[in-house]
Amino acid sequence: MILGKRDLLTRLRRHLALAQSLDIAVAWAKPSPALTDVLKFARTAKEKPRVIVGISGNVTNPAALRQLSESCHLKVTRGERGIFHPKFYRFVNGDRSICWIGSANLTARGFSLNDEAVHEFIDDGSAKSWFDALWKSLPDDTSSDMEDYIESWNPAEPDWGHQAPTVKAPSDHPFHLLANGRVRDWPGYVTALRACDAYWLDREWHFSVFGEVRSYTDTIAAGNMVVKSRNWQRFSEQEISIIMGDNDPEGLTGYGLLGSMKGAAKAMSSFRKDDTVRSIIQNAILPLETSKNLPADAAQALATISDINRFNHGVATRLITLMRPDAAVSVNSQSIKGLAALSGLPKTTLGTPRNYERLLNWVADQPWFDVPEPEDPEEKLMWTMRAALLDAFVYMSHDGDE
Repeated sequence: MILGKRDLLTRLRRHLALAQSLDIAVAWAKPSPALTDVLKFARTAKEKPRVIVGISGNVTNPAALRQLSESCHLKVTRGERGIFHPKFYRFVNGDRSICWIGSANLTARGFSLNDEAVHEFIDDGSAKSWFDALWKSLPDDTSSDMEDYIESWNPAEPDWGHQAPTVKAPSDHPFHLLANGRVRDWPGYVTALRACDAYWLDREWHFSVFGEVRSYTDTIAAGNMVVKSRNWQRFSEQEISIIMGDNDPEGLTGYGLLGSMKGAAKAMSSFRKDDTVRSIIQNAILPLETSKNLPADAAQALATISDINRFNHGVATRLITLMRPDAAVSVNSQSIKGLAALSGLPKTTLGTPRNYERLLNWVADQPWFDVPEPEDPEEKLMWTMRAALLDAFVYMSHDGDE
């Protein structure tokens, strides 16, 4: 069976639900819904997955390696002669194994955005033998190679030409795409998001909604992966930058989208140094992952985090949104005016627990929100973070005026 991008994420989840163990060998791994699914499987699997990831160039994200090393048996390699370039997945259920060989890396583009082809087949034993031999050919401990890669890693420069929008950029601020109830269904929201992407690509700040780096989807996918980690006490500097919105000096990664915390220097310092602070915040937002009443539970998490000295609603709602990008929004200095104008809630108190709950209820009442998960892989990615992406419409909006 040949799988295309419309099938990959759905079938990945189906196979993980039945698997007892998992083998993966890929050239690159980056924060993505697919990687988050693999990590979720790894935390409860009977056997730790064996994962081999390539570290040629600078495509593989260090945060992805950190998270995989926590939950899986991880080895990294640059390849013996050329670069390490396989894309191999083996889902093991008892005596039966299903394998994938094709073009899909463990990235958002590999599973949602690129045109990929993957051959799915039942292993006759040769796939297991190939992976076993590859695993044994690598050193038992490649952690020093991983740390060297992480220490020297720099993000790739965005390829703005490659990210050319598929629709014309609107002349007005994208706030106007949503104002006055103009979006009446999910297809309308998708169209508005693509126009919003075109608008921001056309601006001098050079970020986008859907780009591979310096984008909302990259920031949200990376942050969602990191906040779901069970070990917050071992965060690297990059992982802290991802979830706290602290841009790198060159501004290439775009983790400041959803509200940069660079201005909250004391909160950043406290988060970096105080294990108790991290523990309080983790305990506040981790239950939101499975919450059945997110507006009320998120308001309680906001109250808990805001009680910590130097932590305000901007920090708290960013973390809440990274945990639940499907249903939560970030209320920060650049989004609050637009969110207030769209929702009709008062700007001065929008960051309080009571009105944040009302804001999330307003989001849940939008005609584009309560819809089934789409089949289209690009729309599926948008759907998983549909509430968080509201920030792209209200960023730097002043009650609708740029």
